Amino acid sequence: MVLLTLTTDKLQLVNVPGSGSLDVVATYTDRNQSTGIVGLADRQLTSITGSGATDILASPGATTTRVLETLVVRNLHATTVSDVIIRFNASGSLYEFVEVRLFPNDTLLYTIESGFKKATAVPRFDAYRTLTDQSFHRIDTTQQQALPGLTIELPFSSSAKTYLLEAYVMAKSVITTTGIRPGFMASNAGVFTPSGGRVGAIGGVLNSVTGATLSAACTAAGSPLGSGPIAQTTGSTAVTPFFLFGSIAVPANSAIAISAMANSEISASGCDFYEGSWFHVQEVTG
Repeated sequence: MVLLTLTTDKLQLVNVPGSGSLDVVATYTDRNQSTGIVGLADRQLTSITGSGATDILASPGATTTRVLETLVVRNLHATTVSDVIIRFNASGSLYEFVEVRLFPNDTLLYTIESGFKKATAVPRFDAYRTLTDQSFHRIDTTQQQALPGLTIELPFSSSAKTYLLEAYVMAKSVITTTGIRPGFMASNAGVFTPSGGRVGAIGGVLNSVTGATLSAACTAAGSPLGSGPIAQTTGSTAVTPFFLFGSIAVPANSAIAISAMANSEISASGCDFYEGSWFHVQEVTG
């Protein structure tokens, strides 16, 4: 519950980018501090297009407690993303309640019962997968292979989309002279060249809790998927973590399934991948 108890209390919204178009509706009730009598419900309407702080719930009168019942903030702009801060102004002392990023047509809601919640106009794609094998999966070829279960089909879209990719893979080399080359691939389209973004990887070559040897690299922007960023010439025969990450820009009208993948590097003696490995794809298109 948000209470304004002094004539110097008020609620404000800060529109961080200072552009766009926000509609704000605040409903409230006033209560007499002496008698406890609750007055009729009322509302305050505000339209915001500029930068800085805007009052969205005015101060109450003397001996009155103003109770915020509901608050609705909607981003009406077709393209601009707004970072919105809701804050309490107590006679110039500022206390932030929430900061949220509103994409076009997104809405921030507040009720006494549920607090602050964001309602997304168009749900953004967000998916996880885990390695399906319960023990381990062996790859004994220098050709790239999708790891079982770590494939996510991206939704078909008539507009371009941008996705974050991250995967955590636990693996080991069968022999130390066989390195591991992990990465991402388009499992249903051969070599796929995104219109932007890049990916990277960090992985262990020699396991140690105090002085592990790591390999790390990033691809060039817009590089094709299907070839891992790191190419180890040697590997660890103990289970070792690999972290894969990056983003890709997918052109409109693309039917793509993305997989976490790997292959044996240098020789085909084999590398094993273990349960607990996972893959995450999240849309971040504005």
